[in-house]
Amino acid sequence: MKNLFSIILIAAIFVTCGEDGEKIIPTEIPALPVESTFSMDFSITDANSGGRTGAKEVGNWARSTVIVTVWSALAGIYTAIPVASFKEAFNHEPTFDASIRGWVWEYDFTLQASYHARLESEITASGVNWKMYISQEDSFQDFNWYSGFSDISGTSGTWTLNTNPQDPKPALEIIWNRNEDGTTKDLTYTNVIPDDVNNGGFIKYETSSETDYNRYYEIFQKKEDNTITIEWHKENHNGRVKDPAHYQDQNFHCWDESLTDKEC
Repeated sequence: MKNLFSIILIAAIFVTCGEDGEKIIPTEIPALPVESTFSMDFSITDANSGGRTGAKEVGNWARSTVIVTVWSALAGIYTAIPVASFKEAFNHEPTFDASIRGWVWEYDFTLQASYHARLESEITASGVNWKMYISQEDSFQDFNWYSGFSDISGTSGTWTLNTNPQDPKPALEIIWNRNEDGTTKDLTYTNVIPDDVNNGGFIKYETSSETDYNRYYEIFQKKEDNTITIEWHKENHNGRVKDPAHYQDQNFHCWDESLTDKEC
């Protein structure tokens, strides 16, 4: 397993003790989690052949894409700036900041407007805590747009994304797990907007090679108290959906490689 800490500098990790207990002073630069820890695969919505999205004969696939598209749109709202800011970090070398005893990536990036980013890392015995502060000239300064954690192996972690500087509250929680080869194992988005009627709703995406379908979504609609299961094959495009509220049953409803409804 690839260790999370890339040995960029030849040095040790020093440990000091005090009232706060064991504290790690890092001299190795922690590896950044990959960009895909933010980004879910919504490509089931791109599988259409022949432009028959609304046709009755592709109703099961179309129902699946409607549900996934809702989450794709929501994720796009809250992940756009976090993804753009984090992606740019890979183009820069960090510096050590003794005041926080951690490595800091600091740089400018552009997404329709210009921003300044400061990504801070805090190494602990179990992994790395991450905090991203974003500023915009003549607008806002050092807004903690998102925070996260990646474990010592670099194969699991979390992100919590806030809304925006004008409405600074939590919006989206991401839990991610990766395989040892670096590919995505699973990714979950959860609505954590305070007082929102869909707070607690989530979509989980998972890859698998152990069934007839190699992609999986589990979607919990909080307001409707409805759990939807979608299984599909990314390359072949066939799949099935279970949606009790929509179909009024607990059965799977299938479609074939041409997206046409079929008996399961």
